[in-house]
Amino acid sequence: MKKTILRLLSFLLLLLIVMPIMASGDIVLGLSPEIEDVEPEITWGPNDCSVPENKTARFHIDATGYPVPDHQWQVSSDNGSSWTDVAYAEQLITGAEMMTTILTLENIALEDDGNQYRCVLSNRKGSVTSGAVTLIVTTGPSAFASVTDISEVPRSLRVDEPVELTGMITPDFATNKTIVWEIKDPRETDAKIDGDILSSVTPGSVEVTAIVSGGIDSTTDFTKDFFLYINNSRTPYIKGPDSWELSVGYEATTIGRFISRADPQPVVTITSGDPRITWDAGTEELEIAEGLKAGSYTVEFISSNGDGPDATHTFVLTVIGSGTQILSQRLLLIVIPVLILAAIAVVIIVRIRKKKDVNKVTI
Repeated sequence: MKKTILRLLSFLLLLLIVMPIMASGDIVLGLSPEIEDVEPEITWGPNDCSVPENKTARFHIDATGYPVPDHQWQVSSDNGSSWTDVAYAEQLITGAEMMTTILTLENIALEDDGNQYRCVLSNRKGSVTSGAVTLIVTTGPSAFASVTDISEVPRSLRVDEPVELTGMITPDFATNKTIVWEIKDPRETDAKIDGDILSSVTPGSVEVTAIVSGGIDSTTDFTKDFFLYINNSRTPYIKGPDSWELSVGYEATTIGRFISRADPQPVVTITSGDPRITWDAGTEELEIAEGLKAGSYTVEFISSNGDGPDATHTFVLTVIGSGTQILSQRLLLIVIPVLILAAIAVVIIVRIRKKKDVNKVTI
């Protein structure tokens, strides 16, 4: 009898040791899955900037990385020998892994001429420093002002219906403001540009380049690339990620893009079930505020333009509990079977005892 009980207890002890290991290695470590970090990378800018005295200068950088990088602009007045942090610059989060930072310098003075600027981008994965660019301050009636950005470019058109390519030049006092458009990559389309008119007879996406001749200085063009989407009909469509995972304790973030196109351009609305999940139509992203508890959140997208059937898209956000929560949940799954096994062991022991008692009586 004692040997039988000892064997059963040894078996249960072995289960308690082995089952947590078999269940998952992250229980032992108390870890939950994390989104892979990506070190910062500058995808566009900055450029030298030539500005008339008393005007506004802007330096602009687009970058990627996860988490979205922090930025710190710096200035040097001794040709790069030493650098000093600039107190303020605007940062725009334009995607789950994308950002734009703009340094704005107002009322530029002649003594600012020749100052150099750079930007340090960093996240927990690493850091990158941009190349140094120069601020040129000009005077007189013919003072040159360089282009620092082109924005508000059309993003979509429909097959067989050409669109005029336009863009807003920054600053508005730039000396040269004429944009010349070129096809950089037609991709799967047969897109063509005739002057400012873009057309295609096949749907898809096309990459175009906006060029301002002598936009940076008298000998250097300003260029910037844009993606345009060519739609097949008036019927809206919407596409984007189907799912995403965050861990409890995450920082406020954005997820996307969720691209919806048609002609007329559709309006996107969402049903999230939680006010901390909101839609930004400008960046075409979901904005996730801090504080969501562990669980699954379904977001329903509806894209409508009143000219064709609505398009829908379902997205599921999963917030994963902390390692401690996962450990508790999985240990519960382990304890229940062990208790069942213990109950079975008790039944077996009782039956063995009854059998022995019967045998004693028979003898």
